[in-house]
Amino acid sequence: MRNFYLQHIPESSCFDMPEEESKHIVRVLRMKAGDQFMLLNGVDKVLVVEIIEEHPKRCKVEVKQTRSPQQLSKSFHLAIAPTKNLDRMEWMVEKIVEIGATELSFIQTNRSERVNLKLDRLEPVAFQR
Repeated sequence: MRNFYLQHIPESSCFDMPEEESKHIVRVLRMKAGDQFMLLNGVDKVLVVEIIEEHPKRCKVEVKQTRSPQQLSKSFHLAIAPTKNLDRMEWMVEKIVEIGATELSFIQTNRSERVNLKLDRLEPVAFQR
């Protein structure tokens, strides 16, 4: 089942996904009405939702099930220096999450070439899994 990250999940049982996510769901992944996916906020909510209306600008979903986030018994904290290429940085974050890191820190080193990171762009990559 696919996972999607949404920082602010509405409290209602039926709501529209944001336009950017709707476009990805309907056009890129070609998901249809009746398809289900998991929606996470990265903190305390994990919802199983079903598409009830497919539209690239406002995909309407209905909450089918609420799950509690799984807590791992062991933590795995990794500190990395940002890469120069942002696409490689997104790929690295994705792979780090896939191998089971529970915490990720970005550090500045003497030879770091990137000073600023767009965390709002990296957060969805980390929660896609």
